[in-house]
Amino acid sequence: MDERTLKHWMIERNLTVLEGSADERIETFEKVMAYVLPRKTVSDRTCHKNIIRWMRRAFLTSGWTPNALMPRFIDALLEATGPTVRNPNAVFITILKKEFGYACGKA
Repeated sequence: MDERTLKHWMIERNLTVLEGSADERIETFEKVMAYVLPRKTVSDRTCHKNIIRWMRRAFLTSGWTPNALMPRFIDALLEATGPTVRNPNAVFITILKKEFGYACGKA
């Protein structure tokens, strides 16, 4: 998926990660993540749920700001769907681990 396609999809649905409360932005991100990285297995669904739980906790406890991080999370989603990627969900998790210290399943 490319940035232009995602932007058009978000505009059609009136979705933004740049406005609203942290919870509203995280809910929007969850929708975007499900669109960009379709959940095909139980493992994918569990992993997405864990990512969202981790994001909520990180915004509450770490002082992260949605303005700074949401665009980077979107970029990471798009990066994970590159043309040579066989498992986009795994690539996305790897990016989160390397750049943001994500620990799978840890809230």
